[in-house]
Amino acid sequence: DISKEYENKIIEFIKSQIDDIDIILLSDYAKGVLTQTLTQTIIDLANQKNKKLIIDPKNNFYKYQNAYMIKPNKKELSVATGIKINSQEDLLKAGWALKEELNLEYLLVTLSEDGMALFGEEFIQIPTLAREVYDVTGAGDTVLASLGYFLAKNDNLSDAMHFANAAAAVVVGKVGSAVVTIDEILHYEKNIDNSVEH
Repeated sequence: DISKEYENKIIEFIKSQIDDIDIILLSDYAKGVLTQTLTQTIIDLANQKNKKLIIDPKNNFYKYQNAYMIKPNKKELSVATGIKINSQEDLLKAGWALKEELNLEYLLVTLSEDGMALFGEEFIQIPTLAREVYDVTGAGDTVLASLGYFLAKNDNLSDAMHFANAAAAVVVGKVGSAVVTIDEILHYEKNIDNSVEH
């Protein structure tokens, strides 16, 4: 784990910058940086300043309590709740339970080939857009980054989900840890729209 001194430096830095921040993204790789104290302090600051905070979680889900949104995958949701997810009913049960237990504004669950599901004021599920999957490396990070990018500019969460879904579709069509550009995402969305129309 990081030292208390370094943790305090991170907190002071975030406090000094938070008024100029549009959105906060945390990707937890369970390497010891996002401690319980640091994570909860960032969440508290974000909530006080009314800043959206999206977290890609790892384990110890309790350190994410009161966050704007966390974005686990289906396996992580299953581990966090102890519910085996083999059906839509299981997904709904686990998703609503975790959202309530952690007092989240939103829970977004990535479902691999089944798209993604949002638990908020209501339940929304969208199918995957990926036509060819070569490598899933970095798909979760891509979803996190593209959600953040979109929500920093626009409050429409449904549109943000579709944008992130298209970004993930682009990245899994590449080999290795790849970069996705805005133009690629928009091009992919346009091609999907055209193929649906015909």
